[in-house]
Amino acid sequence: MFVLNSNQRFKADYGLPEAENTLEDYIRQTENADHMHWEDISYHGHSLKIVQKTQKHVASKIAKTCKSNVGTPTGATERLLSKELGKFLLPPEGFGTAPTRKAQPKKPGGSGSLGSSPKKGTQCTVDEHIRYTPEGMSLHATMDSKKVISKLCRFELAVQTEAGELKPEAWESRTGLRFPFEISEISVDITRQINRVWKTLCSSSIVEDGFSSHDVNIDYLKTADDICYGFIIDATGLDNLRLVFSIDLEIPDKSLAPSISFRETSERSE
Repeated sequence: MFVLNSNQRFKADYGLPEAENTLEDYIRQTENADHMHWEDISYHGHSLKIVQKTQKHVASKIAKTCKSNVGTPTGATERLLSKELGKFLLPPEGFGTAPTRKAQPKKPGGSGSLGSSPKKGTQCTVDEHIRYTPEGMSLHATMDSKKVISKLCRFELAVQTEAGELKPEAWESRTGLRFPFEISEISVDITRQINRVWKTLCSSSIVEDGFSSHDVNIDYLKTADDICYGFIIDATGLDNLRLVFSIDLEIPDKSLAPSISFRETSERSE
């Protein structure tokens, strides 16, 4: 990251007015309206070439540090580097309102506190009401199936960027940084409809090694650094089943946005 020394003043022999004698004033006048491009200007009769020199030196520093990965910069190095780094490292515009998620829209329930089961297949949803905490966020997710469950269900986190989502492995390989989100705590309530009556089978926190109860198995998904970024639910062969999860996420860097996916899958690893 390049940070401008905004208060730096020009030499006295330039004879510039006091109010227009700072680097901040010069750079503001060279900046386009979209804040994405700068070009040198004639400044009170002086050709300073500050932008040109800054871009050249910054690109040179980056190239020397990362030359084993990006090679020798050629052509429009500054634009290429900024574009590629921006895709992988910067959050999307407008971060801070709500995380993105791939879950299907939550359908209205029927009578009773538990609502109605889906008519077919397995429905995986993430509740729209998310509680933000100093550590990150707390949310609820539901797996609901009336028919016999034939597939696994997968809940996982990714990093949302301008270029799309980056899963943990892709994030770590491209940035060299640890995955920035972690599931710190999970609890689950398991209910099943027996003779048209919903009965609670289990209400428990999921321990470090996973969870197994009433033919329901839950295994964590973890990075090489042992960061939990999701879990796999195996309830195949069961029907009239509902699992409601309470999930706490740790998000140390609030400038990054999590992408949340909850869906059926045929494979344990993807």
